[in-house]
Amino acid sequence: NEKVGKLAHHLKYDDRILRRHGLPVRGWEGDTMVLAHLLHSQEESLKLDDLVKKYLGRKMIPIKDLIGEKKSDQITFDHVDPETAMKYGAEDAEATATLYDKLESELKDLEEVGKWYREIEMPLTLLIEEMEDKGVQVDPNILKKQSKEVQGLIDAARKELFELAGREFNPNSPKQLATLLFDERGVPETRNRTTKQEVLEDLARSGEPLAEKVIEYRQLTKLKSTYLDALPDLIKEGDERVHTSYNTTVANTGRISSSNPNLQNIPVRSDLGRRVREAFVAAEGRRFIAADYSQIELRVLAHYSKDPGFQKAFQEGLDIHAFTASEIFDVPADQVDKDMRRKAKEINFGLNYGMSSFGLASRLNISRGEARDYMDRYFERYPKIKSYFDDTLEAAERDGYVTTIVGRRVEVPRPRSRTGREARAAINAPIQGSASDILKKAMVDVRRQISERDLEAAMVLTVHDEIILEAPEDELEEVRDFLEPTMTGAIELDVPIEVDVRVGRSWAELG
Repeated sequence: NEKVGKLAHHLKYDDRILRRHGLPVRGWEGDTMVLAHLLHSQEESLKLDDLVKKYLGRKMIPIKDLIGEKKSDQITFDHVDPETAMKYGAEDAEATATLYDKLESELKDLEEVGKWYREIEMPLTLLIEEMEDKGVQVDPNILKKQSKEVQGLIDAARKELFELAGREFNPNSPKQLATLLFDERGVPETRNRTTKQEVLEDLARSGEPLAEKVIEYRQLTKLKSTYLDALPDLIKEGDERVHTSYNTTVANTGRISSSNPNLQNIPVRSDLGRRVREAFVAAEGRRFIAADYSQIELRVLAHYSKDPGFQKAFQEGLDIHAFTASEIFDVPADQVDKDMRRKAKEINFGLNYGMSSFGLASRLNISRGEARDYMDRYFERYPKIKSYFDDTLEAAERDGYVTTIVGRRVEVPRPRSRTGREARAAINAPIQGSASDILKKAMVDVRRQISERDLEAAMVLTVHDEIILEAPEDELEEVRDFLEPTMTGAIELDVPIEVDVRVGRSWAELG
C-alpha cells in the first residue's frame, strides 16, 4: 500500500534486498541516512548505531552480539536464534522511525531543504538503485587485448628507466626512487625526501627525465591493474554487465561518487586511458546517448558572483577561456594564442577552487610573482568574483557552512586564513554543490520523462557533470528531443546553461 509511508536507513540496500525476496515496496517516504547527510554534510558516521547514539542518546544491540565478534567464527544471519533476531530487527525499525522524527524536526525551519529532500533526494535514491541494478555492458575481450598492449608499454618503460638510472631498481618503491633522485642524481631534496606525484610532476616540468618516465610507468601500471585487469572480474555472469555503486552521502558537497569499481576515475587525459572506455558498449540494438553540462561550475560562478564581465561571455556564447585570456593579457580576442588560452583556463578553474598563487605558479610552471600578477589582473577584470569569494569566506567563518543554489547547507571548517585549505574548500563548496544540485534535479526530471513516455531507455552511468543513457535505436530521436531541454531547464541560472548531446555504440565514441 503506497499510501502507508515506509522508512529505512540506507533505503537503497533495504529496497533491493526486499525485492530480491519477492517483497517489492511502494510508498517509500524517508531514508535516515540520506536525511542525516543532507542536514549535516560533515556527519562523522552515517551508521544507524552511531546516529542513534548521537541524536537519541542510546546504544543499540551490536550485530556482533548476534553473529559473533571474530570474523572467522561469525555465523550468517539465517542461523541466528529467531527470538534474538526479532528483537534486533524490531529495535532497528523502531530506532529508524524515532531517528527520522528527530531529524525531520530540523526541516521545519528549512522549508526549501525539506522540499528538496522529498522531491529530489528521495526519488534520486531509487533512481540510483535502478542504475546500479541495470549496470553497463563491458566487453572483456577488448580489455584483454588492451591489457596485453599496455604490458608491452610497461616493459618498454621499465627498460628505459633502468637505462636512465644506470642500474635496475623498483620504480614502485619510494625509498629506492628517493635514493636514485636525491643521492645519485643530485636532485635537491624535498621535505621528508618524498617522491609523491606532485613532486615528480614538478621535477618533470623542470626537465628531470627520470621523474617523467616514472610518472609514465606508474600511470601505465595503474591503468592495467585498476581497470584493464580488474574490470573483467567485476563483470556479472549472466548479464555481462558491470554494476558500480553510486554514493550520494560521501562527498561533503553532495556530489555523486562511484565505487566498486570507481567508473568516475577512469583516466581521460591520456589516449590509453580514454581507450578503456571502448570496452563499455551498448547492448545489441541499442546505443548510448550522453548529455554533458558544458562548464557548469563556471556558469554557477557567473550566476553567484553577478560579475557583468564574466556573465557577458556566457550570455553571448563566447569561449570563456579565450575571453578571460583576452581580458588578462589585454589583447584582442582574435590575437589570443593557445598558450594564453591554456593559462586562462588554469586560472578560471584554479580560482574557482580557491587556488593560491603558489598553486597557480606550480600549475603553470611560472614564478609566484607572475602567478600573483595574473590573479591581480583576473580580479581587476572580474571584481565581483573577488567580492563573492570574500562574502563566501565571511559566511563560512560566521556560520560554519555555506549554502547551495537550492538552499542546501554544506558544512565547512571555519577558515583560519584567507588562503589555506579550509578557505579553498569554502570557496568551492557552494559552486560544486550547486552544480551537483543541477545534475541531480536533471537526473530526476529525465527519469520522469522516460516513465511518462513509457520508454525502454534507461540511465546507466553518471560521471561528474554528465549522464549516459542506453536506449533502443528507435527511441534515440525521442530521447534526444527531450534530453537537452530537460537538462538545461533543470534549475535556472542568470546565464544560459549548455548541454552537449552525443550518441555512440561505446562510451569512447561519446568523446
